[in-house]
Amino acid sequence: IAWRKEFIDFTAKDADRLTELRSLVDRREEELVDAFLAPIYEHDRTRKIFDRSPRDGDAFRRIVSEYFRTLTGGQYDREYFKHRTRIGSLHNQLDMPLHYFGGMFGNLLTTILDELATATVENATADLPEKHRDEVAEAIENGFENGKSAVRGVNLDMQVVTDTYIHS
Repeated sequence: IAWRKEFIDFTAKDADRLTELRSLVDRREEELVDAFLAPIYEHDRTRKIFDRSPRDGDAFRRIVSEYFRTLTGGQYDREYFKHRTRIGSLHNQLDMPLHYFGGMFGNLLTTILDELATATVENATADLPEKHRDEVAEAIENGFENGKSAVRGVNLDMQVVTDTYIHS
């Protein structure tokens, strides 16, 4: 666990920042869960996998909600990673291809970035004169859109490289 954190430069400040996001999760939980599940149910390939699960839609909603809560819970220790291994085990039981799982994490990241962009625009423009708000908001939104494009590009690379690694 320590090596994984060190390798990606996950520090106590990262843990603090994630914990600060808990209020966002509390405020927008339903929307976050909907945004995470929508692409799964919109695509036949992923929906078929979830359709064969013994869990129903409400159970999936609870699982995703718990994911967001533990992600922003402030504890990134052995118990946290034990929870994450259960998520991996669930996806394995559903015989979900790894690239679907990776794609879902990419979607999750862009959903979080959308929420962060909205909060950042609100915070950055609250005290600005009206004439500057749109310009600042647009610059922030463009920066976050660039970040989402980077997430999607890296996610596609990760899917292809991982598939090649597993199937070579």
